[in-house]
Amino acid sequence: MAAGFQPSSDFAADRRVFFQTRLVENLDLVTLLDQFSNTPIPMPDGSGTTVTMVKYARLSLPMAPLSPEGQTPNSTPMSPSTQQATVDEWGMWVAFTTKALITTQHPILNISLKLLGEAMGLTTEYNLHEMMARATNRQYADGRANRAAIVAGDYITAQMMVRARVGFEGNGATPRGGNIYAAVTDPYVLGDIQMDSGTNGWAAVHQYSGDVSALEKGVAGRWLGFQWYSSNFFPVLTRLAAINDTPTTGGSLSGTVYFKWTRRGTARGFEETIGVEDSTVMGGNTRLQFPTPSDAGYVYNLYAGSVTGDSNLFIAAQNVLPSTTVNLDVLPTSGLTPPETPPNAVPVHLIYFFGNDFFDTVELNQNSMTPTATRGGATDSDPLGQRRTAGCKWNTKPSIRDQARGKVLEVSTRFNA
Repeated sequence: MAAGFQPSSDFAADRRVFFQTRLVENLDLVTLLDQFSNTPIPMPDGSGTTVTMVKYARLSLPMAPLSPEGQTPNSTPMSPSTQQATVDEWGMWVAFTTKALITTQHPILNISLKLLGEAMGLTTEYNLHEMMARATNRQYADGRANRAAIVAGDYITAQMMVRARVGFEGNGATPRGGNIYAAVTDPYVLGDIQMDSGTNGWAAVHQYSGDVSALEKGVAGRWLGFQWYSSNFFPVLTRLAAINDTPTTGGSLSGTVYFKWTRRGTARGFEETIGVEDSTVMGGNTRLQFPTPSDAGYVYNLYAGSVTGDSNLFIAAQNVLPSTTVNLDVLPTSGLTPPETPPNAVPVHLIYFFGNDFFDTVELNQNSMTPTATRGGATDSDPLGQRRTAGCKWNTKPSIRDQARGKVLEVSTRFNA
């Protein structure tokens, strides 16, 4: 700069800050699983927190004609069964001062209500995904034995889709409207469907049929007995790096301790980063100490047990913050078990197939959902009226009604995020 001329930074104290009136919008997240629930379950006042669903099994069929003539056969027993789910209460709130209301460019009270509504929807959605994560009717790409066996190149194929559909039809699962089943997945898997280059692949069939519209729009639509839906708010399962333990004293552990860590992103909620089971022989030590990683925006779950295998590990520490030391002193003997570990360096993507009556959710209405907002003005706890809050509380619990009516397919994809 020429001598004697002051740069603009010298006048920062007198610089005006201009705020654009329009807010920068968050990226769109598509939530859609809730719409596929069986008729939402209402929760009337005074009904408690346990939802009970009743099912009557089919009657046993007669195995022989009536004989001798005129003799009444034994009665056929009816077999009712029940399935129960305990509704969980969820809630969150935001807080700010009344001064913030008059000193900010944008209406933060209205913004907070919008963000709370969005967060409630996303929380309900990730709970539905966690329900799907524990569905027992699972299929792995190319007949792989388990999730860890999936390899790069195990993309979805027409054969996998047909296998899922004929399984439904063989079990007698009722299709959804239009005599067709539903398939929900992420955009990456849909991309693989459209890239299927086989003679019976999506692109080839649409070219042969002259359906140019589907090719132009890149929409899967109805395909191989399924109506396809895509959501970008979907878990992608990856491997979590090892969290090392330090044996020490102060607890009551003994023998061999097996443990496994998982991670959830606080912006998504999914338990989608999953570690490998590890173990430590305690010897003369009685406590295991774990330092959680320092990565912001995540919480960690620890599962532990005295016997190897996911079904023998139970939740021991939940939603642990980053940079926290966890002391494992006692092994749990019941509770949630960990999800399967995905393969190393191969993200696993999911497809949900289902017909009618696969799962239920609690209806969000005035009985199960309560919005809150403190009014301006003085109160006993805020005598000068300096604070405002906004929040929401709701009750929800998704539950699989009949495992045979749905299936989860796990694959890799050529289009990873």
